[in-house]
Amino acid sequence: SHKSAATDEQATSLVNGRMPRENLSLDVKTIVSNTDLVLTHLKSRRASEESMEAAKTIASLQSKRVALIQQRDDFLNQRKEASAMVGKLMRDKDSAAPD
Repeated sequence: SHKSAATDEQATSLVNGRMPRENLSLDVKTIVSNTDLVLTHLKSRRASEESMEAAKTIASLQSKRVALIQQRDDFLNQRKEASAMVGKLMRDKDSAAPD
């Protein structure tokens, strides 16, 4: 039947009731890119609700961090362009001034 095929597929993708780890280390990149995997492992290890929320918070904060870094880089680029324009205007003013 259709239901048993889906159950068989799920059973083969789970190891000891959780998704296989696939040699991943527990770092920020892993928590962000594989949040569901990390949460299933924490749940299977009977982690506290606080630990589960911490993993979700890490993933959320990392996304915000990446957005803020991009915003900072955009502002630094604007400052660089403005500084170049100021330098050009000052050179133009100096070359136009009579000696």
